[in-house]
Amino acid sequence: AISKRVAKEQPKMPDSEAAKQLASAKDLPEAYKTAVNQLADNQYESVDQALDVINQISELNMIYLLRKERMTGGVQPTQPPEKPATPATQATTAAKPAAATSAPPPSPPKSQDSLVEQSCRRAQGFMDSKNYAKATLELREAQKREPKNSKCHAMLAMCYFQQGKATMAKLEMQKALASNPEEPMALDVKKKLEQPASGAKGKKGDDKPGGFLGHLLDGFLGNLLGGGKKK
Repeated sequence: AISKRVAKEQPKMPDSEAAKQLASAKDLPEAYKTAVNQLADNQYESVDQALDVINQISELNMIYLLRKERMTGGVQPTQPPEKPATPATQATTAAKPAAATSAPPPSPPKSQDSLVEQSCRRAQGFMDSKNYAKATLELREAQKREPKNSKCHAMLAMCYFQQGKATMAKLEMQKALASNPEEPMALDVKKKLEQPASGAKGKKGDDKPGGFLGHLLDGFLGNLLGGGKKK
């Protein structure tokens, strides 16, 4: 055992006052700790005193081991006191729950989408009340935030169409379908733009012969009937 080897190397009778007090102390661990701390405070005052302190601490160790062996029947290693957490360790431990529970901030695209949707809803309200000029301004602001939003282009195309601006309506309709070929309002505007063109063409073709011949026929019949009455 370590205590037996130490006992052979060291004198059996303690020399220092601290060792004598430790040999008769009732609370061995507490007395040992107090004695070592008192000696450690004076360890580095001078070289000679440091050597004397080291010898006294060695003697305290020997007394402690011998008494411990007698009390327990063998030397058992004592567990060192739990090391207190350093400030850095405490800060790291405290930061972990915060990192785990903190929610990520909303991404900018989601915020932009929300603003665009709000503008579209306001524009739809203006369109429902047939205030297409205000709806156009609202949709232009939305396009500044998201230039390729197919819904904005489609709604703007409808506003232009309702205001009689066919060229602008066609341009916005094409932009909407370029971003989303299935955009419902853009397809509706496209259909509306195509219908007047085909209707006007058919009407123009019908009016030319019908209208001209009708006038000639009316004039001929008028002259004929008028001449008959005079006779």
